[in-house]
Amino acid sequence: MAEQLLNQMLEQINKITNSLDATLQKVNAMSENINKMTMSFSQEIVSLTENIRLIVEVLRQGRVKSAETLTKIADDVNEKVKELWEKETVKHITDQHKKNIDTIKQVSSSVTDTLYYTQLLSVVQSIREIMGRALKGK
Repeated sequence: MAEQLLNQMLEQINKITNSLDATLQKVNAMSENINKMTMSFSQEIVSLTENIRLIVEVLRQGRVKSAETLTKIADDVNEKVKELWEKETVKHITDQHKKNIDTIKQVSSSVTDTLYYTQLLSVVQSIREIMGRALKGK
């Protein structure tokens, strides 16, 4: 009887051991899958970061070029105004016209700033869309 009880206990211990081995295999498989997913996610984040860096660089270069163009236009206008002033043609311009010229210069500066902020907002919205798609994909 003691031998039969011992055999039953050994049988139960073997079943528990087999069950634990199967559980450990499943946990190891899950761990490997999590590691693969983490690696994939990390690679996608690195790729996204690089894309954002490239977008910002393109915008920065675009802003510099647009600022150069606006600066050239402003220099041309300033040169023409200076020529007119030297020829005393501007003496006939009223104070209101001078205020209008100052207003135009201020608007030109505001347009440059608005263009930059619009481009920056567009980048932020694109980043939100990309992040939204990336998070939905995961």
